[in-house]
Amino acid sequence: MPIFGKKNFFLLILLFIFSSFGNSESLRMIIDSNPMNLDPRIGTDQASQRIHQLIYNGLFRKTKNFYIEKDLLENYEFISPTKILFVLKKGVYFHNGKELTSKDVKWTFDTLLSSDFKSLRKGAFKSIKRIDILGKYKLIFELKFPDSSLLYNLVIGIIPFGAEKEISKEPIGTGPFVFEGREHNVLFFKAFSSYFRGMPSVKKLRIKIIKDPITRVLTFKKGEADLAVNCIPPDFVKSLKGIKSIIINKSIIIKSTPGNTMYYLGLNLNDKYLRNSNLRKALSYSINYKELIKFIMKGHARRAYGLLPPEHWAYSENLKKFDFDLKKAKYYLRKAGFNNISLEFKCANKKVSKRLAVALKYYWSKIGINVKIKIYEFSTFYRDIVKGNFQIYPLAWVGILSPDIYIYTSHSKFIPPYGANRAHYSNPEVDSLLDKASEIYDFELLKKTYRKVEYLVSKDIPFIPLWFANNIVVYSKKVKNIEIYPSGEYYFLEKVSLRNEK
Repeated sequence: MPIFGKKNFFLLILLFIFSSFGNSESLRMIIDSNPMNLDPRIGTDQASQRIHQLIYNGLFRKTKNFYIEKDLLENYEFISPTKILFVLKKGVYFHNGKELTSKDVKWTFDTLLSSDFKSLRKGAFKSIKRIDILGKYKLIFELKFPDSSLLYNLVIGIIPFGAEKEISKEPIGTGPFVFEGREHNVLFFKAFSSYFRGMPSVKKLRIKIIKDPITRVLTFKKGEADLAVNCIPPDFVKSLKGIKSIIINKSIIIKSTPGNTMYYLGLNLNDKYLRNSNLRKALSYSINYKELIKFIMKGHARRAYGLLPPEHWAYSENLKKFDFDLKKAKYYLRKAGFNNISLEFKCANKKVSKRLAVALKYYWSKIGINVKIKIYEFSTFYRDIVKGNFQIYPLAWVGILSPDIYIYTSHSKFIPPYGANRAHYSNPEVDSLLDKASEIYDFELLKKTYRKVEYLVSKDIPFIPLWFANNIVVYSKKVKNIEIYPSGEYYFLEKVSLRNEK
């Protein structure tokens, strides 16, 4: 007669598995949204791209200071403006035990760019004409035209040769953590013992998806989570005390550090009112940005003047700044020649957006502009924004790395449906500079070109920058070596370690 029945045996196995998450080698992390696709060629949502960083490596990886560095590469060389030689590191292995070779790199991009493969990520690699293998660790990318943004886009994860669509559910990469499976809203990982950068200290990683913010906070209070990155809203951070690094109940630590998620107001320059630059200046000057950051973001943000944060290498110190000044706001409204106008503010049904709408209605009423607020579910709201069916709306750009975001948002050829120039902004000088920037490989010249673009765009006000949200990291006292990138990347998890708790 067996000692354990089937039911009791199964329960014991579960007990063993879940108890392992509380030991000194296990990390319990929570996130606020579901990663849509674990295939690095397809997943574009933020949650997916963060998880990709645990499973995969790219030819390059992002750095803390908005540069890129070699990841799977030993070296690379521009043979000509349209030919790049890449040399892979030797001794890098996939989770299935196979060594990384040129075939894997070629397979990743050949499949991504094939005509029958559907992915929003294709556009980032449109300059690639073909990839030729020169040897086990060498290959050449031949381009259709010079593309200074390509290297930044080569942070995309490399998959094994022959991998098909199944990789979205059973991902195999060369990254620090091996995906073990998913159970409902929990993703399970283990440290990759053959990781070329060194096996992570955290041997087991559990990532739980909790969509409700109150539940996320309670999960920490009950001691059922060790780490959360940017999923505890500012309102709840205040309830846990403090804005700077503090210890709560001797077990929870909160850090609020500068981030680069940029909140802005989108403007429709096709609109009969908003095409007037003086009206856009009036709207900009009438906003009390310090108040917005204090009361809406609870101090967990800093003023933004463009798409790039001050620490970015392409940031321009000469941006046109429209800080709160009611006298200037009234002056430019008079100069615009409008009286008693009404504007529609369209937003999604989210707390930050709704509070922002109320605040802006108040600010703009002070200069005689009436605001009609219209609130929609996000899918309906976003559909209207893409179609150009708006006057003013709030949104955010998340995790910007390369200044080529200005091509996508400010070049006239990228007006929807071809890009994200939703303002329908057109400036021939900006277009010309952006065209040149895409072909410039000289770093200092590229920096100078993008800084000029930033200045011109800031002067024209196709959108109103509001703030850069801070990265809010909540973690238990047992977690060590937390180093958050401004863009909120998950690279730091390969270096995190845990204190023994007795």
